[in-house]
Amino acid sequence: MTVWQQNFGHAIGQFLQTKTNSVYESDEDVWNTMISLNDKDKRGLWISVAQLLDIPKKQAHDYYHNTWQKKFYDSFSPYKEQMKQQLIDNLNTMNVPEAIQTVIKQLQNMYSQKRFYTHEMYQVLYGIAKKIKKVDDESFMIKQIPESDSRENFEQKLSIYDVIAYQMCINYNLM
Repeated sequence: MTVWQQNFGHAIGQFLQTKTNSVYESDEDVWNTMISLNDKDKRGLWISVAQLLDIPKKQAHDYYHNTWQKKFYDSFSPYKEQMKQQLIDNLNTMNVPEAIQTVIKQLQNMYSQKRFYTHEMYQVLYGIAKKIKKVDDESFMIKQIPESDSRENFEQKLSIYDVIAYQMCINYNLM
């Protein structure tokens, strides 16, 4: 961990101190204040933090959202397989955004004592949905092999579809 990463919470705390006139003892205090502030009160945050730490503004912003704040959330990794299965079930009757929203709500209700980082959950579920859709599209392509094709053409196409079917088995963990 670099020096600026070690001082990241403190730099945000210094910015917040100018807004709230409070002193922050821990990174968790800083984070709790951050999530309670509206966007107007956060204006200028990344410029200030970047100057204090001598890093680019975008780097400060990205580090906060992609790394620093994650330590305050519970991991949903143990529930990924459950999320995937619920998503597959939901996609039978819902569109992708609705299915994902439902999975997240279901997981939050089942584990209400946990605090999950919903932005990351959306990213993971959209990735899974994209893979499922790709597999479904490939499955549709397999069903479209024309019955009246010549034997030679059929065998050529079949080898392509065998590869696709094999890939589907891998994607659905059937092998």
